[in-house]
Amino acid sequence: MNKATVFMLTTVLCLISHMAFGAHPGVGPLDAVGSEEDPGYAAYRDAYDLVLDERWVEAERSLAQFLKRYAESAYADDATFWLGYAVQKQGKYAEAFKAYQDFVEAYAESKYVDDAESNMVALAKKLYQKGKTEYKVFLKEAGEDPDEDIKLQALAAIGQMDSDEALPVLRNVLKTSKSRKLREKAVFVTSQIGGTEAMSILEDVAKSDPDPDIQEDAVFWIGQEGGRGSLDALLGIFETTQSQQVREKVVFSISQIGGTEAIDVLVRIAKSDEDPDVREDAVLWIGQEGGRESLDALTDIFDTTSDKAVQEKVVFSISQIGGQEAMDILAKIAKSTGDTDVRENAVFWIGQEGGKSSLATLTEIYDEVTDADVREKVVFSVSQIGGWEAIEFLTQIAKMDGDSDVRENAVFWIGQQEGDDALDALWDIYQSTTDRDVKEKIVFSISQVGGERAIEKLVDIAENDRDIEVRKKAIFWLGESGDPRARKALMKIIEGKER
Repeated sequence: MNKATVFMLTTVLCLISHMAFGAHPGVGPLDAVGSEEDPGYAAYRDAYDLVLDERWVEAERSLAQFLKRYAESAYADDATFWLGYAVQKQGKYAEAFKAYQDFVEAYAESKYVDDAESNMVALAKKLYQKGKTEYKVFLKEAGEDPDEDIKLQALAAIGQMDSDEALPVLRNVLKTSKSRKLREKAVFVTSQIGGTEAMSILEDVAKSDPDPDIQEDAVFWIGQEGGRGSLDALLGIFETTQSQQVREKVVFSISQIGGTEAIDVLVRIAKSDEDPDVREDAVLWIGQEGGRESLDALTDIFDTTSDKAVQEKVVFSISQIGGQEAMDILAKIAKSTGDTDVRENAVFWIGQEGGKSSLATLTEIYDEVTDADVREKVVFSVSQIGGWEAIEFLTQIAKMDGDSDVRENAVFWIGQQEGDDALDALWDIYQSTTDRDVKEKIVFSISQVGGERAIEKLVDIAENDRDIEVRKKAIFWLGESGDPRARKALMKIIEGKER
């Protein structure tokens, strides 16, 4: 491995290991516009090795010497940044600040400028906290509030005051402060005071704060207040905001209030809002409320919308409520003449409910629908319930369904079950059918069940079935099994011996 390769690998290691205070660029020294032909290459590499080794004093000295000797090198950009970094790591914050400042002035187009400026802010804060007031101007120009931590503490203390005294102060902070952290804190403190005036302040924030995240915070806390007043405030925000992000948070917060009035509002949104994502969110949160009232609301939405995505969300939400009433509604949807995908989803979620009741519901759907896709989904959902009753039902489908694809699917899912019940069912189907495709699927499914009895069945088919293609399939899966008994049977077939 040559030195250049070693240098590159150590650079990568540095990027992983140097996660301490202060940002550094996400590139290595060889990413600079230079090469091994650069006169300063070797000197820079040696200096940077000292950075990787965290030998900060030697790194500072070496980088300074490099810049003095190779000022025109393509690596001067990198070296200047790392010089500031080495100084910073020694705790010489003022000197490091100046080094970064010089770097930004000299290399304004450098890809490392953002890193240097970030480090300058961090250093200025530390220096200001140590009483170096001259850095206050820089912090303000950088959009930072040097007294932010103190102000945050003061806001927390205001929350302990009488609300008549605290709320005007909080309103003023929320209207005038440019600090995101201060406004976030003010929202929280206001929410903890609570009451009509506090909710009014939060409503103003939710409608007018320039930061959508802070608007969302205000919406959340209004919802946590609860009651008719909060519901009215949330509706006012929903009707005036243009932010989808905020509107979705309003929908969530309405759901947290709960009750008949909240559900009625969510139903209106789910039926009529122009944004499909917002409509789907409303449906989801109605489902999370649970109970008969939510089931009625979701059924109403399903019956009055033609939006497939909303219908699918209704199906999902009904399934999450669960219980026999929910299963009956899903069964009605599955039996309808609506969108096939929506009906299949209803069947799927009935299967996820599990138990004898779901199996009975799926049997009923199978008996009443003619759509092959829906019937295939019934087959799958029955297989997910499992057990001998499910296998028995699938066996009847595999024997009697008029669609060969449905029959094959039933055979396949029987094979995904475990144990003798599945193997006996497959053998029963095999003996009762003459359909080559179904027989081939049985052969595959027997191979998936596995075990000694499965091998015996495959040997029987390989030796005795009248259809040569079916025998070939059995032989193939015997070979795939790797079972000694299978090898012995295959040798007999090759040698032409009678069984």
